[in-house]
Amino acid sequence: MAAYYDAEDLDPDSISKSQKFIMHGMSELQFFFKLPQVFDDERKWRSALSSFKDQYEDVGVPMKEFNKTTDAFLAAMEKNAGGVTEEQKTNWEELLSKAYADMKTWGWY
Repeated sequence: MAAYYDAEDLDPDSISKSQKFIMHGMSELQFFFKLPQVFDDERKWRSALSSFKDQYEDVGVPMKEFNKTTDAFLAAMEKNAGGVTEEQKTNWEELLSKAYADMKTWGWY
């Protein structure tokens, strides 16, 4: 994923100090946290997932790469939010797996 963000040659410790990556990260985290709230409403669910689609298109990331975000998201939660319980981890994995499957159903990749 780093190649899509022109970050493959960056020191990982410097990414958290970069305004560009802070803004990308904040946007994506908001997208993630909205998903559980809209899961039961098909229209809102699709709209929430389209936020990822729009951001990925803006930086040239193919939607088929979305499945790689689960580990990155959980790692960010571990580092910045004190982690998640095993139950929360399982719930996030299932939610993001469904998101990826739905994106495929809709022809997004």
